[in-house]
Amino acid sequence: MVGKFHATEVVMLVDCGSTHSFISESLAAQWSQWSALPSPTQVRVANGSILLCTHELPKCPVWIDGYCFLLNLRVLPLNCYDIILGMDWLEQHSPMTIDWKKKSLDFLYLGSEIRLQGVHTACQLAL
Repeated sequence: MVGKFHATEVVMLVDCGSTHSFISESLAAQWSQWSALPSPTQVRVANGSILLCTHELPKCPVWIDGYCFLLNLRVLPLNCYDIILGMDWLEQHSPMTIDWKKKSLDFLYLGSEIRLQGVHTACQLAL
């Protein structure tokens, strides 16, 4: 999906294989409200390597298709995507209907049924 973080356009991956939501270090540098995690967390990424996550951005506003979501984003050195929306975000908005062909997510948000539209091009995640 494509969204906005402050005035910056961002590319997001919806990833049900990720337990948490993440933001790239370079993008996180635009946000001053970093919080240290109570204890550093090891994160195994798609290529099998393990990265150490030490900080997060709590209640960070991210816009997707005109809707503002306040996300708790853990900071990692991501290369291909700016933000990864993980199971924490997916569970928060469950239940949802996913149309894999149309690359869309439908769910109830703030009392209204909404649709978030993904992009039809992809890049390989190379962490």
